[in-house]
Amino acid sequence: MNEQLKKKFLKLKIKLIEKKKTRKITIVTNRNRIDPVLRVLWCASIFNKYKNHEIVLLTSKRLNFFNKIFLNFGVKNIIYTDLRQTIFDIFFFRFFLYAISSLVSYLYYSLKGIDEFIYNFNVNKIKIGQNIHDSFIKKNHCFPQTYLLLPLSYLKYIYLAYFLINKIETYIINNNVKNIILNKSQYFAIDSILFLIGKKYKIKTIMLNEEKILLSKKVTMHELFYTIGKQELKKKINQKLIDKFIYKHFKGMTDRDSKNSHSNKTELSKKMFEKFFEKKAEKTVLFCPHAFSDSFGAGGDFLFRDFYDFFEKSIIQMGKIQHINWIVKLHPTRFVYGEEGVGEKLINKYNFNNIHILPDHYLTTSIVKLVDAVVSGTGTIIPEALIFGKRTLAYKNNRFKNLDIYIKYYNKLDYFKKLSFKNINLKVSHSEKILAKKILYIFYGKMFNNKDKLLIDLRNKNKTELKKLNLELLKKLNQKGEKIVFNSYYYKKLKSELL
Repeated sequence: MNEQLKKKFLKLKIKLIEKKKTRKITIVTNRNRIDPVLRVLWCASIFNKYKNHEIVLLTSKRLNFFNKIFLNFGVKNIIYTDLRQTIFDIFFFRFFLYAISSLVSYLYYSLKGIDEFIYNFNVNKIKIGQNIHDSFIKKNHCFPQTYLLLPLSYLKYIYLAYFLINKIETYIINNNVKNIILNKSQYFAIDSILFLIGKKYKIKTIMLNEEKILLSKKVTMHELFYTIGKQELKKKINQKLIDKFIYKHFKGMTDRDSKNSHSNKTELSKKMFEKFFEKKAEKTVLFCPHAFSDSFGAGGDFLFRDFYDFFEKSIIQMGKIQHINWIVKLHPTRFVYGEEGVGEKLINKYNFNNIHILPDHYLTTSIVKLVDAVVSGTGTIIPEALIFGKRTLAYKNNRFKNLDIYIKYYNKLDYFKKLSFKNINLKVSHSEKILAKKILYIFYGKMFNNKDKLLIDLRNKNKTELKKLNLELLKKLNQKGEKIVFNSYYYKKLKSELL
């Protein structure tokens, strides 16, 4: 959002939330984006209006623009979590204690190793190691292994973990917090810390993602927004609608991933395919790793410390399985994370003669048609490959876990064993191909089919489209104020699910 548009939004004042004289509190956070902020405000206003809750914003002073948006919508109770802003509120003893505790933890886990840190580092029994690790990867595009010391940046994160967890937990213990409203639970951020603290104290947490709403009193949300159940497959859908969507999807016309995978690509011929390897093998398998900097935190458990670790361990094992030729298709959105050359560098490092990287200009579907099977972690390649008659080996915990459409691995030993593809039935029936189209249609419908006419889905929009949609939103809110909010589809949906 440019500065001119920001100035216009700052003139917008709607008293959606009122100051309440009550001990009942709903905590909200600042995601620093207009759409998530407004969805949180809509949700918070329901607890404020109908449950008489005071709304408290936990935020950083750095997010000044959106903090003012919260103020303009009536949120007056703001708690800043910046270290610089609250350093004088900490007693010297506590400041010293956090510093010593951080240094001791850093040295201890440096000796124990990166995996021990990820799985066991905690503050007040709140495990935050995975979140720290994911944030380090995303920010630095660096994938730490086992060295003499953990990366020095971890020391900063560890100190912040002691500071923030103690600060937020103390507030929650001393106040009657009824709800926590969030947009995410990944990486090291106020949102993820609140998510974990909410889980510890069994505080009702509402997770908002576009029009999707996840509710949990016990905060055991190791489920995905878009997980598909068998019951959904019973719904009758016009086959022409499905076929039309499938056509657009594989032409790169449905979303960013679709565009990066299927738009302006070259078809890989069988003749070119056969030149990839000097030696013929029993099978040729396609390996589709994830973007390395992505976090699997929202989806629950995974077998490896991160997606890069999954990639490297897979490559090492694949190199040993010489009766299979492996083709690696690196993730199409890795450029968004600044991961150019990372995957290529690792494959060149090991230089296995049975592993080949598919150049980005080749169409993914053309290689799927030519291989015998596919390997992934938790990706949407599962139904995509099935459409073309190819079975995928993938982890048990993913969006399609309730459906019997892929080969599941349950632990590392099981994964490495099944990578040999010995005694595994890879046949796909015609009915399964048809079913896979329906699954992909339903999946993308859950992701992108939003009904609200006020808060329009801003994903996959370019800068010009974003500016236009934000101006239209601003105009509607200026003209009709809270009335248009209360009458919107999304607000009514929130109200029906929360009350």
